Amino acid sequence: MVDEAEGSKAPIERLVDRVSGIFVPVILVIALLTLAGGWLVTGSFDRSLINTVAVLVVACPCALGLATPTAIMVGAGRGAAAGLLFRSAEALEQTGRIGVLLMDKTGTLTEGRPQVAGVFPQGDATEISLLALAVGLEGDSSHPLARAVREAATAWQITPEVIEGNRAVAGHGLEGLHEGVVVRLGSARFLEKTPSGAAEEAMLSGQTLIGVERDGQLLGWIAVADTIRPDAAQAIGLLKRYGILPIMVTGDTQAAARRVAEAVGISDIRAEVLPGDKADAVKQARADAASGTLIGMVGDGINDAPALASADVGIAMGGGTDVALERRMSY
Repeated sequence: MVDEAEGSKAPIERLVDRVSGIFVPVILVIALLTLAGGWLVTGSFDRSLINTVAVLVVACPCALGLATPTAIMVGAGRGAAAGLLFRSAEALEQTGRIGVLLMDKTGTLTEGRPQVAGVFPQGDATEISLLALAVGLEGDSSHPLARAVREAATAWQITPEVIEGNRAVAGHGLEGLHEGVVVRLGSARFLEKTPSGAAEEAMLSGQTLIGVERDGQLLGWIAVADTIRPDAAQAIGLLKRYGILPIMVTGDTQAAARRVAEAVGISDIRAEVLPGDKADAVKQARADAASGTLIGMVGDGINDAPALASADVGIAMGGGTDVALERRMSY
């Protein structure tokens, strides 16, 4: 990818090529006129030839043609050394012109390695039965919350329940059949249930709640917490210093989003946004910004792929790189 970026041409480089294409013939004509005019006026061919060579040396656009590709190569190389892979020279140039940067929360501002912080069963359910059902529904999902639940179940040596026909409901959760009865897992909005007691306190403290229900009956909540990246606040501070407006766009609850936003210094929060609606958030940010402002989007490259594709500059974090390339992300 680095080779591709270094070998591609940025818009400014293409402009330089066009200017050079006009500039060079003009300089050649001026040089010939210098030779002819000097020879006629002075009668000295040698003196006129020296003046002609001087015109060619002074006016040669070599520096113009070399400076831009050299800058692109150095920029792409330094980015790669820092773990930042630019897809093209155009992406490298556009990144420097971003005015508004939208970013996902999980995996961008946080470590992306959430852990189960509490299990709150209700009714006849127990912590073990709740986790067993949740892990059965999660299956081999690559979602960070699913990994957190699996790790907790493994630590507790819990055997997953057998779930048939489990399927993902995009942006909401999972559902399937357990012993012929419908079971669902997901957010409070998806289950249309309101947390109470200790689960509510966990939610208000900024933890993410995953609910589990069987045949429409709530079995309980699993609270998951993620760690904020240690350098997130510093990065947000730098963005503001460079005049870039940071906006958090997340599918998590207002409480969870606010906890992270306040810790890193983001004041503009868009919470409980479904993956499919994040592209609309990008369009809204473009409509709200001044004319000509470039909009950037940072996400995981998988769930956020539509939003990344909608932005002027799409930035995919870590594991989402392959999907990002397919969607023509910037880097």
